Amino acid sequence: MAGIIKGGWLYREESVQGSLTTWKKRWNVLTLQKLQCYKHNNATEPISSVSVASIEEMAYGANVSGDKNREFAFTLTTPRGIVKLAAEDEETRKNWCDTLRALVPKAKIELAKEMLMRKAKRKANLELAQQQIKEAIESILRDSKRVAVRGGFKTYADALSECFLGLLDSVDLVAEMGLNSAKQCAYSISSIVDSANSAAAICTNKAIQDEIVVRTRDIAIETANLLGYATTASHDSVAQQKMFECIASIKEQVQQMLELLAAAGELQQELDDAKAYIEEALEAQMNVGPSTRTDKDIEACMDILNDRAKILSTTIKNIANNACV
Repeated sequence: MAGIIKGGWLYREESVQGSLTTWKKRWNVLTLQKLQCYKHNNATEPISSVSVASIEEMAYGANVSGDKNREFAFTLTTPRGIVKLAAEDEETRKNWCDTLRALVPKAKIELAKEMLMRKAKRKANLELAQQQIKEAIESILRDSKRVAVRGGFKTYADALSECFLGLLDSVDLVAEMGLNSAKQCAYSISSIVDSANSAAAICTNKAIQDEIVVRTRDIAIETANLLGYATTASHDSVAQQKMFECIASIKEQVQQMLELLAAAGELQQELDDAKAYIEEALEAQMNVGPSTRTDKDIEACMDILNDRAKILSTTIKNIANNACV
């Protein structure tokens, strides 16, 4: 065994049944960290172990063992109880006691160093996680500023809806995994911004464009707020409450966006179909030969589309008003 400072035979008081005890001769090995007891000197697994740094008091003398036959006994007091040991003679006992007396302070120092190193490592890991959170938040905020109108909408609206559904999954992970889900949220927002730009650019309705831009930016900023609260939610009840409020807010805003995209996608598809119909009708009028479509048909179609556009405009306003409540 590496790091052995001392080894030898000692008697150890052990429980046998209830309150009954007996003394057993055991092989003991002392290292800076532990005093381990084995059944024999060839055993590989200890039957008991005492942390050297946990030894609070050591006593020896004729009376410490409670057994007049154990004249060379000594005891070790630890937070887990008292360990009673005995040597064959005074010289052996003195040697063990002197060695332990010199070793205990060193063991306590080493334990303190180890605890400090663990604390420093935890702090470093936390700082690393917080840095990742910060980078994720900055990435989200940068992406939120990239949302703009860059000029067949239904396909893009469906793709954007899929991205928002992915964000909902990422947001749920924040409550379960905390800081470890930061990168996933940042990735989701980045995908949403790219899809929102494409959808807004291809949309021919200015009101829908504006809603996509504003709502996407708001959701991105709220996601950044969520990650900020997640940084301290594990040990701050107020931050934890704010985190869950952000999750609820994001889910509500995403649901409104999904409803908007579904309605806008349906109308935009009808507008695209109507545009193709009108172009076809106009082209037919310019060609030689009879046309199956009249100006009255075209005007009626445009009136219907205009009515549906008004309905959608009202729907968009209602969504905006509900979001502000």
